[in-house]
Amino acid sequence: MNTIPSTLSPEATAWLHTQIAIQTARAVAPLREEMDRLDDWANGLFVVFTNVLPFMLREQPKLAEQLAPQWLSAAERFDALQATGDKRTKDGETLELLEARKMLYRVFEVLKLWPVAQSKRAARHVARGGRPA
Repeated sequence: MNTIPSTLSPEATAWLHTQIAIQTARAVAPLREEMDRLDDWANGLFVVFTNVLPFMLREQPKLAEQLAPQWLSAAERFDALQATGDKRTKDGETLELLEARKMLYRVFEVLKLWPVAQSKRAARHVARGGRPA
């Protein structure tokens, strides 16, 4: 929808477009700053988890036994969602909601923090043609 009158001169139209762009940039700037702050906050939480959870999982193997299957499932749902290009799972989960658990699962797999049975399940998943968990 073009709301600029066609009777305006090209110069006036260009000026008006410039003014609209400037006002839009001014309106969006605080939102971008807030998004950057929230992104930094979320990244800070992720760093805390990657620093603290390895110690907890080593000291509390039962916690690892409980988290491993849940996070492997999240990693598998992430892979499936990404492969299909869908925006959400049937249950409403988004890639963004699943991604942190997928990343932590895979990092902790490399660090060998998951129970042996869980590692074997992940190996079977890869053998069936899935991506490495």
